[in-house]
Amino acid sequence: MFSETAELQYPTIAPPSAVTNQKFLTEEPAGEVATSVLPLNVIPSIWDLLPTTSAMEGAYMGGMRSVLVEFHMDGNEYSYRYHFSKV
Repeated sequence: MFSETAELQYPTIAPPSAVTNQKFLTEEPAGEVATSVLPLNVIPSIWDLLPTTSAMEGAYMGGMRSVLVEFHMDGNEYSYRYHFSKV
């Protein structure tokens, strides 16, 4: 049972301060990429997402349904639109 754990792939977490921009959007994305954390995803640090999670309730009340998060890691730029349920 535990031997199978070594075969699992986990998302990569970007270091704190990697996020360069966050913007709330009215679009409600669908699909696995927008709503689920996948094994090969690169995801922002929780420390970078704290301002987003703190503002989500107000954004939702204002009609926003997703957030565009841009960040960098290891010389690569990432730009993902996340459904609020994923954040």
